[in-house]
Amino acid sequence: MNKIKNLTADDKSFIFNPLSVWSVRSTFPLIGGKAVNFLVIAATLAALAGCAHDGGQWRPGKPFPLEKIIIGVIHISDPVNETSGYAYEHERGIREMRDRLGLGPEQIIRKVNVAEADQDGIESATRDCIALGANIIIATSYGYMDTCEKLAGEFPQVVFAHATGHKNNDTNFTNYFGRIYQARFLSGIAAGLKTKTNRIGYVAAMGKEN
Repeated sequence: MNKIKNLTADDKSFIFNPLSVWSVRSTFPLIGGKAVNFLVIAATLAALAGCAHDGGQWRPGKPFPLEKIIIGVIHISDPVNETSGYAYEHERGIREMRDRLGLGPEQIIRKVNVAEADQDGIESATRDCIALGANIIIATSYGYMDTCEKLAGEFPQVVFAHATGHKNNDTNFTNYFGRIYQARFLSGIAAGLKTKTNRIGYVAAMGKEN
């Protein structure tokens, strides 16, 4: 597995296997709100570097010029008008990634308020990004997973990086997540110190069948 490369705005092109984004799971700890910043940067670098065209066909591992990168970001809410929260932190990561790579604002396409329950809306937003030239899609919420899987097969020249999911392929569809068990451990300690009944409740985002 390839290692994530630290890039600067001076880098003109770079090479990467998009599946190396899996290393995000074991490399970047969850430390307050900054976790998603580093997470998105790492995941995006992972996807960016493998994205290249050769006669219209994308092949992993070939260099790709920074000036040709266009990233489509699918947000579950509108982080531009928020001051905290999940989408807001993702957006902070997107902006830091943009600045570190030296991308222009026109190289980031955002689709906001895309509900997880609206599969047609998810697909429409993603297709719109691709129609506008996006060669990388960052889908920031769990409910976008099946659409990413579907469209990754249809658009092999586009890299799809999906947050919090578990599906992937060996070419242009991967996923990323933070090491949230660390924060869960700390919150469990805090709850244990505060409980008066020696019982602690836990509310999960997904059921055990997931």
